[in-house]
Amino acid sequence: MKTLTRILIFLLLASWLAGCDEVGALSPKGATHQSLHQVGNELAGAQILGDYRLPDGKSLVVFSFTPDPVDGKSLTALGYSLLERSRFGLWQEVNRGTYIKEALNLDGEWIDYEIVNQPGEVAAVFGRILSRDVGEVVAIYDDLHERRDVKPRDGFAFFSQMGAYPVSLQVMDKDGKLLQTEELSLMESMAMETLTQFFSYLHDGLYAEAAQLYGGSYQELAEMNSLVDPADYEALWENACKINGFQCLYVESIGPYRHNSPTEFTFLVGFMDAEGNSFRREACCGDTSAAPQEIFEFRVRKAQDGSFKVMDLPVYVP
Repeated sequence: MKTLTRILIFLLLASWLAGCDEVGALSPKGATHQSLHQVGNELAGAQILGDYRLPDGKSLVVFSFTPDPVDGKSLTALGYSLLERSRFGLWQEVNRGTYIKEALNLDGEWIDYEIVNQPGEVAAVFGRILSRDVGEVVAIYDDLHERRDVKPRDGFAFFSQMGAYPVSLQVMDKDGKLLQTEELSLMESMAMETLTQFFSYLHDGLYAEAAQLYGGSYQELAEMNSLVDPADYEALWENACKINGFQCLYVESIGPYRHNSPTEFTFLVGFMDAEGNSFRREACCGDTSAAPQEIFEFRVRKAQDGSFKVMDLPVYVP
């Protein structure tokens, strides 16, 4: 029995070292192929572009495929599979995203890229080379450091690192000449997602989680709730939503408004009331000249640790 056990362990180890896919899809590419095959035949032609390891041990596998034309329009797509390694060394898919475009829109482009923004999982920009003239893609981060791809022909991927986010891509030819600069909105996407999640937490009564996403002043809430410990942010948020008149509603619409600084963004937000209708704040205190307000401004700022914090309190209705 011990001999049989040793043999099985040896075979499993050998398969793992070889990246064999037969024993539970051990390699990242094998796990991705297996997952795509299970989805359906439309992804049977998926081509794995790269295997990119995240600092936390996860792997972002980038793939590209061209499905059959739909309504006479040729489509192309980029996608990602987020994998986790089990304690047995097997890779398993935990998340996936796909972005589809009309291939005709890519005529004359040097690269095709997309932004991945899964808070708590991955924040990255990834893509593939479209032109043979491209020799390198360089990511410029908001702290001004640069990262270059290793194998551009196999695709490229640049991740947020230690609180720094890629803000632009420089597309270079084989002689090092700049062909194109692409401005990225990854930081703005992360800030927008933070704001949406903040209001979702408040609406669902997850006040401790909401407090972790808030970086503004608590003075107004503390003055409204003099019997509550000013440091008890969870209790302050609960009172704000249930007693004080702050509208802790789901986000119905959100869009960028302006960049206040390289690390602070203002968004225009609309909300949904309890009946599923667009929220409107009526004019206050008998003022009949003012129109009801449906869109509100909120700021989100990048903190020193790279996280994003909401800087403004929810909409207040006296």
